[in-house]
Amino acid sequence: MRILPALALGCALLLPARAAAQDTTRTTPPTAGQIAAARELLEVMHLAEVSAVAVRVALDEQIRANPQLEPFRAAMLEWGAEIFAGEEAKTAYATLYAGAFSEADLRQLVAFYRTPLGQRLANSQAALAAKGAEIGRSLATAHQADLLARLQRMAPQP
Repeated sequence: MRILPALALGCALLLPARAAAQDTTRTTPPTAGQIAAARELLEVMHLAEVSAVAVRVALDEQIRANPQLEPFRAAMLEWGAEIFAGEEAKTAYATLYAGAFSEADLRQLVAFYRTPLGQRLANSQAALAAKGAEIGRSLATAHQADLLARLQRMAPQP
């Protein structure tokens, strides 16, 4: 059945790179304080909601490219929501942020996200991400001929 490999590929493309959480500029592991501050930041940033939108956007793109995936939409959305709300994702993202920012930086970010403006930003991120994906899709579609011309110039000529 050709749908199953496409489904597996579609699901794989929804996952962020696991290695990203380990690819930090720091050479020392994050401290417990950094991890705690990063977890708090992810909570006030509404990571689960933003991730759910990212999963939906990626899934929509996969279904556009392969309409045979449509019957699997609900299962894939449920799967994505469970993964990004789970402890594994929280730990991976907290490690990523803790590796990129000092504990003091993370605490400042948490303080910002707790302000009314910070919460407006956090509450807007999911919608902005979805609209940003639409802008990207529109731009890519509008300039697709240019990309094809560039690729044809690079292709070996017989």
